[in-house]
Amino acid sequence: MPILPGESADLYLASLDTLIEELGARSVLQVNLSEKIHECLCWMRCYEEQKRSTVSLEMASELNSGFTRKTLAQAEQIRNLFMANKVDAEIEEALIDERHTLESLRQEAMVNKRVALLELDQHIALVVGN
Repeated sequence: MPILPGESADLYLASLDTLIEELGARSVLQVNLSEKIHECLCWMRCYEEQKRSTVSLEMASELNSGFTRKTLAQAEQIRNLFMANKVDAEIEEALIDERHTLESLRQEAMVNKRVALLELDQHIALVVGN
């Protein structure tokens, strides 16, 4: 069971039970296959969240690089807003000042982190392939 520190075993088991029910798994083989599918889905979700975090952190870093007056707390606040898919007036102002749109900043972050994103994609492929 791929439960990582900080994750809820109860939620994991509840989602597994839901999947087994949705698939109508009754035999031992069906339940085992359902468990494997669930495990793959969990790992894929974990890696996808890591990719999103990587891009969001890079976006915040890029946006903060032009603003040396920003404190560490402000930089973290910007990262948290990106992670929550929220853009406030301060971020919009910073985007304009840096001659970026949200999309161009995201593209730049993805280019800057392409190696890390590729590695995460490879991890997903390895986990799902096993």
